[in-house]
Amino acid sequence: EPKLFNGFRFYFSGDFASSYKGYLQDLIVAAGGAALHRKPVASATQETFVLYNVEVPENCSPSEASSSVVESRRKEAEALARASGAHAVGHSWVLDSIAACSLQPFT
Repeated sequence: EPKLFNGFRFYFSGDFASSYKGYLQDLIVAAGGAALHRKPVASATQETFVLYNVEVPENCSPSEASSSVVESRRKEAEALARASGAHAVGHSWVLDSIAACSLQPFT
């Protein structure tokens, strides 16, 4: 039976702690996906996801982080996703999909 992310490609957009990014990449690969190291290009054969970090930075106040930093990350990921025919999703979507053993709705 194919793995959860079989045939899917993932690109990390924006800021991620390197150790956390490595952990997420390991999870994606273990679930059958591929982690891209270059910006994605449109592909008719493979579905691509642009992941952005939804974690609030430690040095920001909660209101500042939620309204500007995270929103900026989302917009950057969405622009890249539009340009490459991909889906922009928060990194928590990967974790939620793995935890549920099925692809979760995009949020």
